[in-house]
Amino acid sequence: MQKLFVNHYEVSYGARRIAWRPDCGTAELKVQFNSGEKLLIVSTMQMCILEIFNDHEMVSLRQMAKILDVEYDTCIKSLHGMIFSKGKNVLLRNAKTCMSQTNNKDASMDSSGEARISKDDVFVFNDDFESKHYRIKIFTSSTSKQETMEEANRTAEIIHEDRKPEIEAAIVRVLKAKRKVEHNALIAEVAVALRNRFKVDVGETKRRIERLIELEYVARDDEDRKIYRYLC
Repeated sequence: MQKLFVNHYEVSYGARRIAWRPDCGTAELKVQFNSGEKLLIVSTMQMCILEIFNDHEMVSLRQMAKILDVEYDTCIKSLHGMIFSKGKNVLLRNAKTCMSQTNNKDASMDSSGEARISKDDVFVFNDDFESKHYRIKIFTSSTSKQETMEEANRTAEIIHEDRKPEIEAAIVRVLKAKRKVEHNALIAEVAVALRNRFKVDVGETKRRIERLIELEYVARDDEDRKIYRYLC
């Protein structure tokens, strides 16, 4: 289903890219415990993790990441809320794993004082989970400010790189249509052509023009250096 949607999106929107963020979605699960049914409000990734226990009694972090085809860190952030949150521990770390980790001198601790989840930890479904509430909202592990900034910077860089060929394509389209265009007029027409996609940075447009000149798609007019003409 996901592949079908990606194909539909790419055909419909062309140059746009789609990125899946399972940590941003939510789901409601009716889960049966020994104490009765509970409604769990979880993230999409937490839902995927819980569904693994329909077919597995015990699952290690390594196995979990392999089954879901995600990074360890993605699983860890989702697991934290289901293991360490008071009154919301619907999953348990294997007792032997916990003990061995406690005795390990190299075992590191997170900011809350909990032993960090390791790749070899094993998890089981907590059949004996109890709560006076029927509806239980479980949060993922909060991301640090530094991690958030780094992720935002990476995303901005990806977007910036993706826009370069779009700007170049717009420049070529304008020059193809008019053959010769003055510098400021070209900058303005590129901005208009892409206004429904994003706000074009003037400096980036200038850099894209220079690149097209280097690639010999565009040249400056021999009589007026402020005028560009299309070569191909």
